[in-house]
Amino acid sequence: MIFLFFSCKKEEESSFSEDYGAGMYILTNQGISFFNGAQVESGIYNKVNNKSTFNLKKIKFSGDIGCFINDNQITVVDAKTFEDLGSINRFNNPVDFDFVYGNRILVADKDISKVREVDLAALDIISTIETGDSTKPTFLISNSFRSFVMNSGMEESINKDSTVISIDFVDGIVPIANFSGNMLVGDNPNSAVINDRVIVLSGGVNITGSTANNTESSITEINQYTNAVYNTTTLSGIFNASNLVKNYNGNILYFTDDNAIYSMSVNNYIPNTLLNIRSNILRPKLEQVSTSDTSFVYYDMLYMNDLDNPNVIYKYNLDLSIYEDSIYVDGSVIDFNFYK
Repeated sequence: MIFLFFSCKKEEESSFSEDYGAGMYILTNQGISFFNGAQVESGIYNKVNNKSTFNLKKIKFSGDIGCFINDNQITVVDAKTFEDLGSINRFNNPVDFDFVYGNRILVADKDISKVREVDLAALDIISTIETGDSTKPTFLISNSFRSFVMNSGMEESINKDSTVISIDFVDGIVPIANFSGNMLVGDNPNSAVINDRVIVLSGGVNITGSTANNTESSITEINQYTNAVYNTTTLSGIFNASNLVKNYNGNILYFTDDNAIYSMSVNNYIPNTLLNIRSNILRPKLEQVSTSDTSFVYYDMLYMNDLDNPNVIYKYNLDLSIYEDSIYVDGSVIDFNFYK
């Protein structure tokens, strides 16, 4: 009698530790840093995966994953371990993306004026949506069924754009990616927020030495369900406005121009200088602050970079009008975002 013995090798458990998770993730020209609220750890992607990054652009999170633009590809990571889960290639110049229904992202591929639909399970581009001829899309924002794409044109007035397109990404429970509208707004729209309406910020045209062709920045309101354009309000004396965000309640908006950070009410769209800082990244965050062992309060915080001190991120308490923290990193800040 012959006995045959077989042993099955147990599937190797992941060697990646959950060292990260909740906190701020910062892209710089030297890599990706993690701030846990107390200290900064630099080069986390390289440490975890023994891989380098190049030409980082944008980072966002959804569920238990993060995605960041790494040159002309998008890399997917586990949000708690920062393990590399794979990459999506075949982009030309991806500059922004948004998570949508069906484990997908929509990606603004700027230089070829297209939006790419990406399946995150397959790690592949599964469709392409045209945004128009030389429209240069740079920003996406989504509600529960529709994404709005800002066609930002180019700095030269002859190549400006004044359109926002919409892409419906779900029909009932069926994932789709269908062009659904084209809206006329101000010159060179570049960012937006969604309250009850989509509020679009357009930077206008501002060419040095060519004031005759310059146009001021503006705000346009769009119905997020019907795509109806309600009105456009000129921001008098403001040029190159960008980076529109809102506070937690949605009644105050914040944006930047070349010289400062501004605030304005959604009731009148009259800008007021908030801080004399040159910034191009604004991240609002509602934070709980303990006042005793048993009580706490919530404050609206605004995190921002400083173009004149490129290795610093400031935390500003909007309710108390005071700076709460300065976060120093290795390298120049390119983008940052929060997980949880």
